[in-house]
This record gives sequence, structure tokens and C-alpha cells, in this order.
Amino acid sequence: MLPVAPKNEPGTKIGVTQRESSGELISRELLKYAGMDPNRDVTFIAVGVLPTAVPAFLTKQIDVLMSIESMTTILLADRKATKVLDLTTPQTHPFLKLFD
Repeated sequence: MLPVAPKNEPGTKIGVTQRESSGELISRELLKYAGMDPNRDVTFIAVGVLPTAVPAFLTKQIDVLMSIESMTTILLADRKATKVLDLTTPQTHPFLKLFD
């Protein structure tokens, strides 16, 4: 989830439920696919789930949130974020075809 259109911008803070989680691992692969270095260009921050992740996003402690359902629905319903990639629909991004 992003508050604005995505940018390949070094220094971006990406919120994940916990470090080394599947969300972080998928984010790392997406960043590599986009030509970025996930070890150098971004910082991963553990923000937990709904009670802590959404406030971290809304107060700009993180720039991007690798979210799961209910967080996605809440942020989209309030128009506080933009969905960049839906991992439940593989046809939305060529990267996901690598896993077919």
C-alpha cells in the first residue's frame, strides 16, 4: 500500500508484519525485479498487524506497507492508500508469472 504513486526511491521505509516474514521476502524479490537493491535501497521495519501497522502507515513512520487483508480494506475504504500490487491475482504483474 502506498499513499501516492510508487517511486523507485532509495531510502524508502517498508513496513512488514515482522522481519524475515513472507511479506519481507516477497518485497525483496519485487524490489530486485524492479532493479533495486533491497539491502541498500530500502529499510524494512517490523510494524506488526492491524493495531500497530495501520497507525504506523498513517503517521508516516513508514512509506510503504506490505499489507494483508483487513489492513488493505481499511486503508482503501478510507482512501488513505493506493493498492500497487494484488498478490491474489497473478495476472496483475509480470513478476508473478515467474512463479507459475
